[in-house]
Amino acid sequence: MVKLEITEQQAGALLQLLDISVKTGGLNVAEAGVFFSKLIQSQLTVPETEEGAAEEVAEEDVTIA
Repeated sequence: MVKLEITEQQAGALLQLLDISVKTGGLNVAEAGVFFSKLIQSQLTVPETEEGAAEEVAEEDVTIA
């Protein structure tokens, strides 16, 4: 397993690159693009508290495993 630590801004840029790749490559790369984009987005999702407000994240880095 490889762990990669990137900032939220870098994760956003990576998602944009995946989007462009899927639009350019079409169905040939769509499955891989969706898989990796969901993996990245799940790491960016901040869990909500009982009151429904998003918890503050101390670190800006995102770890993708």
